[in-house]
This record gives sequence, structure tokens and C-alpha cells, in this order.
Amino acid sequence: MKTMLFGLTAGCLLLAAAESVAQPVESFTHVMTVKQQGGDGLQRVLLPAAVHQGSARDDLGDLRVFNARGEQVPFAHAAAPRVAETAPTTHGLPIFPLTVARTGGAADDTLSLQIRQQKDGTLISLNSRTTDGKSTALSAEERRDLSGYIVDASHLNPGDGKAEPVRVSALVFDWEVIVDSRAGRVRIETSNDLKAWSTLIQDGALVDLEHAGQRLTQKRIDVTPTDARYLRLTWADKPFVLKSVTAEMQAERAAPALSRHVVSPEAGKVDGLQAGEHVFDLGGRLPVREVRLLLPEPNTVAPVRIFARRDVSQPWRQVESATFYRLNRDGVELVSPAVKLPPQNERFWKVAVDARAGGLGQGRPQLEVGWQPQSIVFAARGEGPYRLAWGNAEAAPAQLSLTALVPGYRQDSEYSLPVAEAGDVARQTVTPPSALAKLTQTFTLKQGVLWLVLLLGVGLLGLMAWRLNAQMTTPTPPPQAGVKDAS
Repeated sequence: MKTMLFGLTAGCLLLAAAESVAQPVESFTHVMTVKQQGGDGLQRVLLPAAVHQGSARDDLGDLRVFNARGEQVPFAHAAAPRVAETAPTTHGLPIFPLTVARTGGAADDTLSLQIRQQKDGTLISLNSRTTDGKSTALSAEERRDLSGYIVDASHLNPGDGKAEPVRVSALVFDWEVIVDSRAGRVRIETSNDLKAWSTLIQDGALVDLEHAGQRLTQKRIDVTPTDARYLRLTWADKPFVLKSVTAEMQAERAAPALSRHVVSPEAGKVDGLQAGEHVFDLGGRLPVREVRLLLPEPNTVAPVRIFARRDVSQPWRQVESATFYRLNRDGVELVSPAVKLPPQNERFWKVAVDARAGGLGQGRPQLEVGWQPQSIVFAARGEGPYRLAWGNAEAAPAQLSLTALVPGYRQDSEYSLPVAEAGDVARQTVTPPSALAKLTQTFTLKQGVLWLVLLLGVGLLGLMAWRLNAQMTTPTPPPQAGVKDAS
């Protein structure tokens, strides 16, 4: 009897636990259609910003995946993609000035190019006026005829196939800063044979400005990682006279590209705000990795402090200070790049503009955040299309671990899975159950089962007591004839 009672109790508790996570797709406020790619049984899907903004839980514990029959299918959160944790390595690159050929003292827009290379592809010279790529001193005539530079990165990748290719992820420039070269835009192209060229950066901004004792510089340009052997630099206007070009290389693979989200400051009066402060609500806890302030008027320079917090009950926490700008220079608008941040998962952001900069002029700024999309992996059981659902405060976490979902899981192996095609996000009207329905549901699933177990237990105890009482009250039978009493 005890064994039967224990089995009934355990089974009822498991049933109640299962019912606590079994929620129909109609009980979620947001649904997104997901289309399976190929026949792979495991699919990965990127979570849009709407998931973070509409989830009823900060840990996205109310997330579910359903098939076309409305059945919940197993899923797991993908691990955070690895990023380079070590400092990037740097290497100075030889530079070769390109000059315009002249006929009768006038430029004819043709480059004077004489290429000399070693057997491994390293450049010795590119024109008749330079010999080694190391000397940056240019004569007055060379400065007048300068049209750009060739940068030699061939020694970073000898091409012997013995090692993984080294990829340049950023270029750092140093140049002679004069009136004509305080700000400009450079075009960067790549080639492996000095004949066919591909555009890497269309108009990278270079800035070195000074005003009222303050200095604003932008000498680093991030590029899509490349292992090209040669780079060509040309300017939208007059070329800068370069002193050096340094390449930065990441030791490990970089994280996937960030998504962008732009928000306007909260309208109306916000309690506690000082002059020059602007508050932004991202609508949810996005995994922010960089921010940029979009200025309303051109020719604005704004030193700012950046704060963040999870909710309105918490104090503001400063995460960074930076200078954002929007400047016109020789007909070209220069805009400050985004500021990279340590990982942040906050919803509310505040920007405090330094009053000494004179404010932001007319209009209101906007905040652009770069955030790292997260992924889930789900098992494509049953028929599609599949539906990703979220926005249910009653739903308890139901995800599996990656090791349980992916056979023989290895780190980052989920990023080799096919990426399911995400559709549009649709909002659903969820009708809250009536008080009677809630009571009935709660009683049926939990209290009813527990009451049944209790009644069965009481009944079994009563039966045991009745049998014991019957044994104690049964009269002793009289002695049989011919049998002498032992007393």
C-alpha cells in the first residue's frame, strides 16, 4: 500500500509540473513564423529585437517553439559567440606614394608606375621617385603630384600555405596635420596582383581637429577582415601626406555582425533630468555592445557621458564618456563612429551633454545602439511552418541545454547549423481567463489531484485501522471437547 501511495503522489506531482510549462500558442502575445531551411533536423534562428522587447521575463524564459500542429518542440539557447579576448596585434606596413605624371608641367591624370617586386611579392618600388616604401619624406614636386598610396601587406601572408591567413581588421593612420589635412575621407581598395582592385572602404573618415584647447582625433578605420596582399588609398579631395600606416590583426575570430536599433528620447518631462540630459528607452533589455549619438544639426561637437540602468527603480550607472561629432569639411560630412562598450544588457539609457560645448542646437538627438543578436536551436519535429512565441507571464522556462539537444555538442558547433528564415512578428490578443476558469483550472490540475491523493491516503489509513480494530475485537473460540484446559 505504501508503494502504491508513493507512486500516485510522484505521478501527480510530475503531471502538475508538466502542466505548468505546457502553454498553447494562443496564450502568447507575440508570434513569429519560422521557415525551415533544408532537411536538417536541427535549425538555428536569430532572435529579433521584438523578442527582447515583448518577452514577459528578463531571461526570455517564456520563449517557446511550436510546429504547425501546435505542438511544442524542444529548443535550446545558443551559446554566446566567442569574441577576441586578447589585444589585437599590430604591424607597420610599407607605404609607396602614387604620383600623377606630368606633360609639359601640367598633370595629365596618369600614374607614373614602375613596379619592382621580390619573388615573394614584397614591393621594392612602385614608381621612379621612391625606392623602399620606408622613407616618408617627399619633395615639393612629389607633394604637388601626390594622388594616393599603395600599402604593402604581402609580408603578412607569404602565400606558402603553411599557416592560417592573417587578416587585417583595422588600419591606423598617421599623417602631417596641416590646414588642408585636418579632416577628410579616404577610399581603401584591395588587390592581390596590383591589377584588379576591389573596394574595401568607400569613404572612411580621418580627423585631427583642435579648438579651444581641446583635440578631436579619428585615426583608426575598422575594415572587413581581409588577407589581401596590397591596399590602395585615395582621397575624395587632396591626399594627406602619410607618415605611417599600421595594421591591426585580431588573434581570434570576431563576433558576428551587430544589429542596429535607433530610438528617440522619451517625450515630455522626465523627473530628475538636468539641462543637456536625454533619456532613451530601448523597449527591452537588448545585448548592447556599442552606441552612437545621432546629432540633429551639422557642425556639432558634443562631449557626453553615457549612463544606463535596467529599470526606473535603479540608479543610473555611468558606462562610458565619449565625444560625438557631425562636421562638414570641404563639402563632405564627417560623422563620429560608434563607441564600443563592455557587454551591457540594460533597457534605459541616458546621455548627458557637456554644457561647455554649447548644447546640440535645434532638434532632438537620437541614440543608435549596436546589439548582439542571440540565437536558439530547435528540433524541427512535425510539419512546418514553425512558430516562435513569447510574451506569457505564466510560462515557466522550458528550454533544454545544448548538450541535451545537440548530439556530440562541441563549442560553437551550433553556428554551423542552417539558419531558419524568420518571418514578420505578429501580435496576438490574449483573453485572460475568468476567475472561475482560473479556479477550475487550478483545482483540476493541482488541487484536485492533491485532494485525490489525500483522500486515497485517508481511505487507506481508515481501512488499515478498521482491519486492526476487527482483529482486536474478535472473541476467542471455546476449547474443543476432550481437550483439558492447561490451567
